[in-house]
Formats: sequence, C-alpha cells, structure tokens
Amino acid sequence: RPSAMTRAWASSRRVSVREVTLRNAGSWTCKVYGCDGVQIRGVTIHSHEGYNNDGIDIDSRNVVISDCLIDCDDDAICFKSDTATPCENVTVTNCVAASNCNLIKMGTSSFGGFKNITVSNCVLRAASEDHRRQWKKKLEGIALDTTGISGIALEIVDGGVMDQVCLTNIAMTGIQTPIFIRLGGRRNAPGRLRNVIISNITATSESLISSSITGLPGHPVEGVILRDIRVNVLGQGTAKHVQRPVPEKEKSYPENRMFGDSLPAYGLYVRHVRGLTLDNVHFTLRHAGCVRSARAAMSATGGGRCSVRTAASNGSSA
Repeated sequence: RPSAMTRAWASSRRVSVREVTLRNAGSWTCKVYGCDGVQIRGVTIHSHEGYNNDGIDIDSRNVVISDCLIDCDDDAICFKSDTATPCENVTVTNCVAASNCNLIKMGTSSFGGFKNITVSNCVLRAASEDHRRQWKKKLEGIALDTTGISGIALEIVDGGVMDQVCLTNIAMTGIQTPIFIRLGGRRNAPGRLRNVIISNITATSESLISSSITGLPGHPVEGVILRDIRVNVLGQGTAKHVQRPVPEKEKSYPENRMFGDSLPAYGLYVRHVRGLTLDNVHFTLRHAGCVRSARAAMSATGGGRCSVRTAASNGSSA
C-alpha cells in the first residue's frame, strides 16, 4: 500500500483532531493506529486523488468520532485490526459518509478483531465523483453510474474476533449492497463473528448483489440481529441467478461481489449462520415479477423471531 497519508497518528495517548479539512491524500487520508483515547470531531475530508483514498481509518481503543463529513474514493470509515490487539471501545455518530467503496467497514485487516463498538445516526451515500471504479461498466446489474459497494461491511477473515457491535439509525442511498457480513479464513484459521445488532436502517440498493451473512462450514456467524430494516431493492434477476452455485471462497478477499455479480435472493442471502434473528425486515421491489426470493438460507440454524415482508413498489404484496 502507498504510505503517503495526509494525517497519521501512532502509539499515542489522548489524541484530539477537531475542525480541520483534509484533502486528496496519496493513500489513506486520516489513520489512527495503536492509540488510546482519541477524539475526532468536525473533520471534513474530500479525497479522490488516489485509488487507496480511505477517509478515516481506526485501529485503536477508546475512540469517539462525531460530526464528520467524508467524501472519498476508497472506504469512508474503516475499522482495522493489524495486530493481535483488537480495535475496541469505539463510537461513531452523526457523520455523513460518501464513497465509491464501502461506507462503514470493519476489516479487511482483522487479526485481533473488533469489540464493543457502536455506530449511530449516520447518512451514507455514493461519492461525488468516480474516476476509477466505475462499477456499472464492470458488474452486471448496476443501476447507477456511481455507487458505493456496501453500506455496512463487517468482516473477520484473519483469525480475530468480532463481538458486541451495534449499528443503528443509518440511512443509505446509492449503495450496491446494504449489509455485508463475512467470516472467512483469508490468512489464518477462521476466527469468530458474533453478537451483532443492526437496527433502524433505511436503504436503497442499486445492484443484483443482495445483502448477505456468510460464514464457513464448521465456523458459523453467530447471534446476529437485524431489526426494523427497510430496503428498496431493484428486484430483477432470472432463473440463472437463482440456480447458479454460490462458491464458498474461504480464502478470498471479502467483498460484496466475491460470490459473483448476483446472489440467489434479492433481499438477504444467508449461509453458515447460527442464531439469526430477523425482526420487522421489509423489502420493497422496484421491479415486480422477480423470480428470486426475498431470502435464501443455506446452513442457517437457530434464531429468534423471523419477520420479513416484501412488497412491490406500489405497495401491493409480492
């Protein structure tokens, strides 16, 4: 990775970053690594100069991020865990984030993992410009010229543990995939991904790649709750999208398109998951007559309430 960042802090205590504007870094725009006691407030970021222009990258503990405006080419708000020490005790609130990649992401680096983290009251959208990704030209079924990849991407692929993570009150538009949750074994034996609550979400998705929660055989994602979620989806899809085998891809880089340009369900695809609760999850189809179902579940066990509704764009049941 390029190393030219606009601002970086490492192994420091009581870091405060307030009311500054950061523009067009050579790589990640603002990175806080190995720090304890961090406050980032009122920061404005516009960074589209390089391919790896993340907005804010956090690999620290006891962190508060609030009231930031972020518009960048790569991941907007990205939690990382580059060592065996987890990224923990972090809260993010009242931010507006725009990106051509993931908007709120935990990973890809996930050696220690992520613990005790909340994200709330955020607005997510596609970036203001896109000179590099241009997903509509590369992937089947992308509806808009400019889109973000995943609104929420939660990933454990390097052996760490994700535990006690809550995301709530989030609105997103111009996103290919609203929710992407992945437990894999990219570099080490699979870790654990458990006790995640995602609630009060409104989203408009712009691709055939539905939200997904996927673990591995013998290594399920555990204890995820999706509650009070409304997603306006494209629908569409043909029999080939339903019948196409979905590979495991244990060691692949985690991304919404890792299984292909589409998934068998238009709303939520679930595989190798234990204890999943779906409560008041609602999908509205923009194109009626979709042959894909709202949900496709394989190797999913346990769980609490399951309340999923679908409707056509005119409000009639579908």
